Amino acid sequence: MPALAIEVRLLDDRYHGVPDWPPAPGRLFQALVAGVGPGREAEHDRALRWLERQAAPEILAPVCEVTRAFTSFVPNNDGDVEKDPTSPSRIGKTIQARLLPRDARIVYLWPDVDNVPDGVTPLAEALFQLGRGTDPAFARALVLPDNGAEELRRDPGLRPHRPTGAGAGGLDCPVPGSLDSLDLRHAAFLQRLVRSGTGRKARVAFANPPRPRFARIRYDAAPVRLTYELRTPDGRFRRWPSRLAAQLVSEWLADTAERLGSGLKAEADRFVTGRGAGPRDKARRVRAFAVPTVGKHGDGMIRRLAVEIPADCALDRADLRWALGGSEAFTERWGLPVPAADTGMLDRYLGDAGGPARLWRSETALALPVRRRRLGTGEAKDGSERAQEETAAARAVATALRHAGVTVPLSHVAVRREPFSGAGARAETFAEGTRFSSHQMWHAEIRFAEAVRGPLLIGDGRFAGLGLMRPIPEAEVEGTGGLILAFRITKGRADARWDLVAQALRRATLARFGDDAPTWITGHAPDGAPSRPGHAAHVAYVADLPRSRLLILPPDLLDRRASDEPEGEPDADSASHEGARHRRLLRRRMDGLTTLTAGRAGRLFPAPLPLYDDDPLLRPASVWESVTPYRVTRHEKGMSSKEALATDAARDLRRRGFPPARIDVLEVRAGPSDGVSGRLRLTFAHPVRGPLLLGRTRHKGGGLFASLDGAAP
Repeated sequence: MPALAIEVRLLDDRYHGVPDWPPAPGRLFQALVAGVGPGREAEHDRALRWLERQAAPEILAPVCEVTRAFTSFVPNNDGDVEKDPTSPSRIGKTIQARLLPRDARIVYLWPDVDNVPDGVTPLAEALFQLGRGTDPAFARALVLPDNGAEELRRDPGLRPHRPTGAGAGGLDCPVPGSLDSLDLRHAAFLQRLVRSGTGRKARVAFANPPRPRFARIRYDAAPVRLTYELRTPDGRFRRWPSRLAAQLVSEWLADTAERLGSGLKAEADRFVTGRGAGPRDKARRVRAFAVPTVGKHGDGMIRRLAVEIPADCALDRADLRWALGGSEAFTERWGLPVPAADTGMLDRYLGDAGGPARLWRSETALALPVRRRRLGTGEAKDGSERAQEETAAARAVATALRHAGVTVPLSHVAVRREPFSGAGARAETFAEGTRFSSHQMWHAEIRFAEAVRGPLLIGDGRFAGLGLMRPIPEAEVEGTGGLILAFRITKGRADARWDLVAQALRRATLARFGDDAPTWITGHAPDGAPSRPGHAAHVAYVADLPRSRLLILPPDLLDRRASDEPEGEPDADSASHEGARHRRLLRRRMDGLTTLTAGRAGRLFPAPLPLYDDDPLLRPASVWESVTPYRVTRHEKGMSSKEALATDAARDLRRRGFPPARIDVLEVRAGPSDGVSGRLRLTFAHPVRGPLLLGRTRHKGGGLFASLDGAAP
């Protein structure tokens, strides 16, 4: 199918519509509407309504640089808060421009369109500015043949920006209704000042016009990622220990900059080796790193090199590809960089099974601005000093992530000198031949609150091959936590009642299953009777509000007896497959849960959250304490409320397959309708793995226990 391209050229080599780059499709749409004016013809109207129905376009834009900002004092637009809006005060306005190459063009590309209206051509020809009023421009519309779009994408002067989905931080894109919203905004703008009264009582009221209707679409300018293999003259791999990663990469980049020649020395120094680069150049620099061989049979040796060329890098990509091939001197010392046909090893550093991952461990050490105290002969460090150094290094890891542009919240950071993989090298060995001290080098393990994509390089040496992180597959770390469907409460009342929230979670789950909700979800047989009294035949709904989480626990995690069945037994195997099928169905039905209305507890906004086996509700511990009250299943006659709590909890532990425990009653609550409940502390002779849900209300979030850190039996 043909493609539609609207090509815009600025009359000047500056563009003032920062901070968005490239200029948003919403800006183009507004410029097209302004070009034909309010008295537009019918063919213009049809073309605009056709454009707002199309998907977000690709944007092909040139590489540009941001100039230094300056302040200009202009009339204050917030005149409605002043006594006389017709005579506003002046306010400072920051102005900043982007420098574009001479005769640069910006192309908006809609591939695979059909029945392009005739009015699109005169619509584009009427455009007279893009961005701000100081950005005069002209445009033309092109209907391209089948291969025309691909030819545009191959233009070396343009970088492609492709839409990746809706979300915050994106660009404004027109949607059905955008044209009508712009008409309403224009009409309201003409009536924004309304005078009332006469004489000395006259007043002028100011009303802000309504905002236009656009969708926010994220655009991804993916970098070019190249992989090279180090080969000998006879075609065999050259192998190098991972501790030489920084030396190898630094010499590779220096050799590449030299091969680019004296004519490109300034650009090569800025974007390849980093000499003379400023803060604004960091996102545009070439990033290279060594790729140690990892995997089941990996030996941790370096056989490959990889490089990322950002979309905004000012260097020509064809020149870079040639220069990265290595000079004769580099080839003789390190091996010949040959473009790799197989990128499977690099893919191991991109994420879990090619997607994002939560847990990452360093393969090459991180260079952090944290120095360890040098020890003299026979001198040693005590535990507190080592703990202070590791705490400072962990904080430096968080700072390094921010400098690398990773803003996902952290769940856990651990640092040490030893490698995490058996084939790795100690952290201090990576400092050999670099500008970094061995006391600055650390290995790190990072767990994020949400999954992130690789490759992930952090620390002061991230442009020289240090700080390469490797994702750890979920299957290696998930364990019991992966069986639980969990949500993080991103917004909502912190003092909400746990029972109301758990009930709301149960109602939301039942609503998503509808009338065909199975017994393992409802807890009731088809005739309405409770299913399997006394047994964990259905899921439990939990509101873990101290940690701002919602949990749905499958039945096979609630009792220890199911886990005691020998593997390989037909019944146990059948139950395992059935449980896995139930969990998959539950995840599909609950996918997309973003709002939870919990009555008096208000409205909560959950988001998916993976759990891991070191979670306070899951990790092995000897001492466990109530998160939600334990409610007795039966109150023995002749006992006080405290005695009834301890006796009933001991009986429920036996019923659920847990070992005996010392039970300390921390709090007792008794009522005529709710029965006896309270908070308990359970102390086992040996560590017990969670989750622990006990008591009469455990399927509704009651009787939840959490492990105590550092607790001893």
